[in-house]
Amino acid sequence: APGAAPTITVQEKGSGEKVGPYTTTRYEVLTNGQRTSEVWAATNSQIHLQESDFKTFQGMAKLFEPLTRNAPKGSWSAGPMEQIKGFPVKTVTYDGQRATYEMTVVNAETRSLQGSLFTLPSGLKKQDMMGPGGMGGPGGGMGRPRR
Repeated sequence: APGAAPTITVQEKGSGEKVGPYTTTRYEVLTNGQRTSEVWAATNSQIHLQESDFKTFQGMAKLFEPLTRNAPKGSWSAGPMEQIKGFPVKTVTYDGQRATYEMTVVNAETRSLQGSLFTLPSGLKKQDMMGPGGMGGPGGGMGRPRR
């Protein structure tokens, strides 16, 4: 039916395949029965993630879920991705039989970061992203194409 939410399913396709240094489980993601992506997931311990870290990633995915509704077919979706055991270290998205995008994690490490990395430079001004000059406003990156 027009406007109906797509049916997304995740199927486990095998385990033991190496992606870089990681031993993974491969999953196929189907949208309305058609393959839209494949995901290779490594255990959290291989990626150096604690369970609390992984829950943070899941929370972020849910936070951004409304933004993904307008994303290209096969993009990340929080709901079905909860069926994947582990952290995605390789993702390939498809349009029909053609691979259109590939993302691979090449390294994961745990280290302390200095708080100064999160200090904004002086002189910045807050701006409404949807207002004039913002992403959705006139002249913005996500408005109508410029002529």
